[in-house]
Amino acid sequence: MLPFIIDESEIEDLPWYISHLRAEHVSSDRHGAGRIVQAIENVLKRRSGFAEQVSPATFKHDARVERLISNIKSGDWAAAEEAALGVLRKTDVGGRNSLFEALLAYRDCPDDEDVFWAALLVIESCADLAPWLTDYQLLREMAYHPNFSVRSTAASICLRFAQYAPDRAPVDLLDRLSAYDEDWYVERPAIAALQAMVRSVPGILRIFYGRLQSTVADERAQAAQALFDIATREAELLDLRELETESTRLRQSGDKEASQRLSEAVEKVRRCHSRFYRYKYGL
Repeated sequence: MLPFIIDESEIEDLPWYISHLRAEHVSSDRHGAGRIVQAIENVLKRRSGFAEQVSPATFKHDARVERLISNIKSGDWAAAEEAALGVLRKTDVGGRNSLFEALLAYRDCPDDEDVFWAALLVIESCADLAPWLTDYQLLREMAYHPNFSVRSTAASICLRFAQYAPDRAPVDLLDRLSAYDEDWYVERPAIAALQAMVRSVPGILRIFYGRLQSTVADERAQAAQALFDIATREAELLDLRELETESTRLRQSGDKEASQRLSEAVEKVRRCHSRFYRYKYGL
């Protein structure tokens, strides 16, 4: 989902995490309003189309879980972490946790219930505090879930893993979750997770370079922005010659937005005096 900016002067007032991202600049008139309505309709179609792919599971409330999470308010991470610790204390000697398994069932709770949102916070907190409970199969189920909020939670878990345990963040799932036409709240943490892993796993850059070859302008713009972000923070990770080649190719093809973003990335890499070496010792 693309954020919309009505007036150029409003950009500085946006939250930091969207102020520099792909934004549609629309006029404050009937034409601009029509574009916003059309974009909203497209997002709703994507969400409903995703939901049709999976049969809804039968959900049952669990009293044990709700004693822990029923008082957690939206965004109350401290309370979610306290509840997560309560869940983790039920782990048995073999590493299994039936209470955590019961908590996971709340992914299929109707999202108009407060316990649904509380459960997602606690699931994410459990993944952070006890990553061994969150395996590939669980992340895959969440990444393919019809509810975009569950997919967003999967992407956020992967983002946390990318910070301290990149081997636990499945690249194939992040590739899916970071798709340019995913819901914005799913796409952004997934992109950030991939970016965070580039230093450990440089091959991830191939995802972004591959998307620069897309026939879809939005996908190329997303990839160019991702590379620009890396150039801004970790310019030494990028190859100057490859960036220059892609920037020139996109400019010649007429893609002004993506080529401009890459040319800005080129300048940042050109000013970088250090060079990234994957192996510091032994080779």
